Amino acid sequence: MIEVIKNYLTEEIFSKLTNTVYSLPWILHKRMNVNSLEEHHFAFIQDYNTDEIKNNFKGIETSLALTLLDPYLRKNQISARIIRSRTNLYIRTINYQDGCGYHTDIDSDLDCLTLLLYLEDSNGATEFRDTGERIISERNKAIIFPCNLEHQTISQTDTLFRTNVNINFVRDSL
Repeated sequence: MIEVIKNYLTEEIFSKLTNTVYSLPWILHKRMNVNSLEEHHFAFIQDYNTDEIKNNFKGIETSLALTLLDPYLRKNQISARIIRSRTNLYIRTINYQDGCGYHTDIDSDLDCLTLLLYLEDSNGATEFRDTGERIISERNKAIIFPCNLEHQTISQTDTLFRTNVNINFVRDSL
């Protein structure tokens, strides 16, 4: 159900992707999700489907998502329709790890998947409600799971920043 792939992208593609992400503007979201209740449950987000990003960075929403999805699509010999793409930036604000609210990425009847790609190493994680499994944030590690699987961000204590790219998509047969 949860697929974990270390060294997901080639180093060249990973470097280009991170350079692109780090050059784009961030928007403050005072709550990571609807179940984030504490004041330190905030994130800076690049939502690639907003008009601001689409109008100022033509084609970024598609090119970034397709670059990220390409290894998975090739491996599984499928195509995909992108539902949402964004990057999340979490800042260390407390000295203990905290769960930031269980949520699902997309509430939909679609057979939607999430692909998360971690951009650096940290002791932060993604935790899944049903199994309690924690996937630790490691540079260039991808995790793929159903969008309707409840999960939460676990804050990091060992790095100032923790970043991941989040692509929600629907698989299509070739």
